[in-house]
Amino acid sequence: MSLYLCLFDGDREIDGVEAGSYAQFNSFRESAGNCAKGGRPSLPTLLGHSDCDGEWTPGECGDLLGELGRIEPGRVARFVDPDGAPLLGALRRLAEIAVERQLPILFQ
Repeated sequence: MSLYLCLFDGDREIDGVEAGSYAQFNSFRESAGNCAKGGRPSLPTLLGHSDCDGEWTPGECGDLLGELGRIEPGRVARFVDPDGAPLLGALRRLAEIAVERQLPILFQ
């Protein structure tokens, strides 16, 4: 079973990211926490949310953007979406759209 992070505006899907299996997403989060720039700064939005359901609110997506910017891309490069794009960049893009449109990122 895989985790899908997505944005909906009403009934219309705006964008989404296949984040891999729940175990893979957890590994991504652990790696991100271990290789953040400048040591191990707190990444509460990324690390503190259950991956099984719920959402990141638009406000949390703004916090998430800041946290994603503190992660060293090369250290999490092995985590990719099904199209081979880096998961870090895909999450950043999704969070940017969420903030811009004031929509939550849904965990499915």
